[in-house]
Amino acid sequence: EISNAEFSNNNYGVELNNGSTAIIENVSFASTTNESLSAYNGSRIIVASSTIINTIEGDAIGVYNSTLYMSSTTINSVGDGNGIGVYNSIVSIASSTINNIIDGDGIGSYDSIVSISNSAVNNILDGDGIGLYNSTTTMSNVIIENVSGEGIAVYGGSVEGE
Repeated sequence: EISNAEFSNNNYGVELNNGSTAIIENVSFASTTNESLSAYNGSRIIVASSTIINTIEGDAIGVYNSTLYMSSTTINSVGDGNGIGVYNSIVSIASSTINNIIDGDGIGSYDSIVSISNSAVNNILDGDGIGLYNSTTTMSNVIIENVSGEGIAVYGGSVEGE
């Protein structure tokens, strides 16, 4: 478990591999060159009440054949990548905000399942709010605004919601 911590000006933040688990609560990531959080090969990240600000390259959070549970968390300012990149994974997002993605999707989901509730995706300068590529998404009470591309773009898969 990582709590009440700050990561600043690092090449990477926290990376999990091969079935690892991390619980991250009240943690700040600032000015990370690459992914602030990443999970690979069956790993699991639980993120709560945290902030990720100014990811320069890559996704702020990258989930690869793994699982992410995110709540009450803000992602703000990603230069070249998605706010959350989901690759052959399962992701649940609640009460969170993704803002100011310069070149990428707010959420880019590839061959994955994503559930989003009580959250917002704002100010996507060159990409889609939520890009679904052979993915399934369920949404409830989600605000998507100020997006240069599609609010929700579906390239195979489905969207369900209220």
